[in-house]
Amino acid sequence: MRAKLLVVGIIVLIVAIAGWVLLRTGDAAPKTRSEPVIQARWSEATGERMIEQATKSKLDYSLPELRVYDSAGRLIYRKTGAEPGETAEALNGALEADEAVSGPTFGETIGELETVDHQPLKIGPGPGVTVVDYWAEWCVPCKILDKELSAWAATRPPDSIRIVKAEADLPKLLRELGGKVVVRKRGEPVLLDAH
Repeated sequence: MRAKLLVVGIIVLIVAIAGWVLLRTGDAAPKTRSEPVIQARWSEATGERMIEQATKSKLDYSLPELRVYDSAGRLIYRKTGAEPGETAEALNGALEADEAVSGPTFGETIGELETVDHQPLKIGPGPGVTVVDYWAEWCVPCKILDKELSAWAATRPPDSIRIVKAEADLPKLLRELGGKVVVRKRGEPVLLDAH
């Protein structure tokens, strides 16, 4: 009887590990991106400004956020949050409509960012479309959006899409500076104190 329970336990463990591996890696096929991806993060100055705003007004921010700029640097799409399965349709619609929407200029958006090794992010508009994807490690919708964004970009002509993956983890930055973060019931961070 003990031997049977041990075998069942080992099988359950193997299935659990396999499930965990699949969740961590997605599907079994290797992931490739055909579009250029630029890894970025908020600049120190931007992070400090955001923390100051957060501590004064209890700023609540939402992720993921997508900003899409055409080759001329016009903002043609901006959305905070993600609805699974709608990314490709929304981005294709924005590209077809080719209409400017209100929001930060290309220069303002890129000016808030730096490379992951803390150098200024020096890119201009074009060629093609620039998608700025604001994300954080703790953000589950960001991970879903990342997969959808990659799948969408793979359907576009080569060199027509450039993705800037901008880490916008304000709680992480606040913790690095010794601040306090409280987590809401839904898991979204709320900033309380920068001291």
